[in-house]
Amino acid sequence: MEGKLPVSAVYVTEKAEIADDADDNFSYGEVPVETVLIDYGKGETFGDTLKLVQDAKLLGTKPSSQTVRLNNRPEVIEDYIRNFLLRNGMNSTLAGFQAEWYQKVQKGQIDDNDGTIIPDCYTRNNALLDEIETHRLQAETQSTMAQKAEKESVKLKKERDYHRLAHRRVQEENKELQREIARLHQHYEGVEEHNAELQGKYESVKRTGVVVALERDRTQKEVMGLSQQLDQMAILRTTQVVELDEDGGGAAAAGADGEGDGEGYDDDGTPAPPAEMPAFAATNTSMSLSVPAATVKLAVVTDPVTVARAKTMGKALGTFQAHGAAVGALAYHGASGTLATASDDNSFKLWELGADGDGALLLEGKGHDAWIGGLAFHPQGSVLVTGSGDATVKVWDLETAECYATFAEHTHAVWDTAFHYTGDFVASASMDNTAKLWDLESLTCKGTMRGHKDSVNSIEFQEFSNTIVTGSADSTVMLWDARTGLATQTLASHRNAVNHAIFNAAGDRLASVDADGVVALWDVRTCSRLATANVGGGPGNRVAFDPSGQTLAVASLDTTTKLLDAATLKTVAKLEGHYDSVLSVLFEPTGKFAITSAADGTVRCW
Repeated sequence: MEGKLPVSAVYVTEKAEIADDADDNFSYGEVPVETVLIDYGKGETFGDTLKLVQDAKLLGTKPSSQTVRLNNRPEVIEDYIRNFLLRNGMNSTLAGFQAEWYQKVQKGQIDDNDGTIIPDCYTRNNALLDEIETHRLQAETQSTMAQKAEKESVKLKKERDYHRLAHRRVQEENKELQREIARLHQHYEGVEEHNAELQGKYESVKRTGVVVALERDRTQKEVMGLSQQLDQMAILRTTQVVELDEDGGGAAAAGADGEGDGEGYDDDGTPAPPAEMPAFAATNTSMSLSVPAATVKLAVVTDPVTVARAKTMGKALGTFQAHGAAVGALAYHGASGTLATASDDNSFKLWELGADGDGALLLEGKGHDAWIGGLAFHPQGSVLVTGSGDATVKVWDLETAECYATFAEHTHAVWDTAFHYTGDFVASASMDNTAKLWDLESLTCKGTMRGHKDSVNSIEFQEFSNTIVTGSADSTVMLWDARTGLATQTLASHRNAVNHAIFNAAGDRLASVDADGVVALWDVRTCSRLATANVGGGPGNRVAFDPSGQTLAVASLDTTTKLLDAATLKTVAKLEGHYDSVLSVLFEPTGKFAITSAADGTVRCW
């Protein structure tokens, strides 16, 4: 907008001379208003613009486009009152105030120089006072907080010093412990070497003890055999004397020297054959567990299961359903050709195997309250012993088909049983971590073998020996002396529960299988491990040597039976046909065939 704009109106008051005696005779004259005009139309050049800015500074205004303001002047009391009355529209009061004010001024009662100026900073001072008070309160608060912080700082410094000292003490203790550990390491190295040396000596002594025991037993057998041969030779000599005595006085002559009392001869005067060992021989109170060698009958191996033959045994000769539940154990008596089966249906059965591998049921026995886990024939075949999940061992007379003895000293299930080769004693393995030896004459427990830390899963006697082998869920195989009930050797190689361990017919090899399917082969004389192999297919339930000791059979959870080379433990064949886990396996004593049983309740001959 161009042109001249009015800036403001300023009222100018002129003094009028009035006589002192004319207090009420005065009049107010109109004061002209001077208008300050600023021409914005000519501010086109830089000089004009600069002059315009300088003029605005003199007036206390800013060079805006349309607005010009005056400088703020200090306000006096009367102006403050006038402005107050004007702002509030109190015109009558303003008129009265003006009249009275100028009257007093004309009379000289009020001096203009005495006008009190109301400073602009009055309000500011009040605000500053408030701000000062606020700052004062804040300062007091900050001072209190500073005092608390100082106390907390002192406390933290003390805690820092305490922890610093504790840290230094721990560092010193740590250094001392490190020095002690280093010293113990040095000491341990020496102790370990010494311990290894002592362990070697101990193992050597134990092996020597086992070898000595074996040699002693063999020597005893040889001595007894030689003694019997001498007795037979003496009998033959006596017989010859009788035959040469023409007057028939031979018998009297024989009786005179004590050799011919009539007990060792038949009616025709010829020597009688040695009597077979009775079903239950007299109790041996010395626990020697030894009988004359003449009572031992060895099966002649007519068909050894060689590796070459094992490769051709893949076809089953016959299959029959033995039980309605799993068949967990087998026993075979070679002299009578009788097969015994034990099942989870709490019963056992006796079978006669035919030439085609089928079974004809001979006898069924019931009496246990739980599954039957192990069974074994007496060497004469007239007695059967069973172990059950009801924690009992029962002895059955097969001629009368009755149970005439029950041993109930185990506290948990009985997994396996085994006869001593004399027939006088039975061993049992139980889940209560023990194995027990039972005397069948006195029907008492002759001893308890303790040493395993977990369930004893299997037990077997070494042929014609007093040595027992046990396999346990604590992953160990232990050898025991049945006469003392003490462990002679612990074989630790497996990493899982040992399900079964067994000697070969010669008694110089031992095989064991565990729940990982790992088979281990041991030398009994040196108690050293010869070979190990994982046959696969899950856990191995049972292991068996063929009578010649050349082939090893492993019953597996994968429904197959593996045939291994007993020298190298390499798998040479698999017997397949069962529909469920194979739980047990054994070989016929002469090596003609193998027998397996499974969880499907069937028995197969191979």
